[in-house]
Amino acid sequence: MNEITKQQKCIKMRNNISIWIDEEVADKIEESLKQGNSGRFIKVEGNLLNVVDITGIYTPKALDEYTREKNGEWKCKYGNWHKKGQECECNNNKRTSVIFDQDIREIKTIIENGVEKVVL
Repeated sequence: MNEITKQQKCIKMRNNISIWIDEEVADKIEESLKQGNSGRFIKVEGNLLNVVDITGIYTPKALDEYTREKNGEWKCKYGNWHKKGQECECNNNKRTSVIFDQDIREIKTIIENGVEKVVL
């Protein structure tokens, strides 16, 4: 039987401890911290945390990107990840499709203007 898992977020502590909690709980903690009414300590998943030691509450995506960058990977302007030292070839792939799209637009323009000769 498949169960739908709840979305989670991670509380990162100054000492590099990561505490994974349900997103709903994380959102309540975030709101409490923003409003400043959480006090000095909060209890999370049975742990008593000093709020000044919380470095942030992060989504899995944000932590994944941080880990990739820490490991030397980099994200190109096209949104793809590359290994350390690897050159981005995404532009070459994109350029081919852009040139193809431009060719089609030019052919359509020629036909719409009544020119009978179509060059492919």
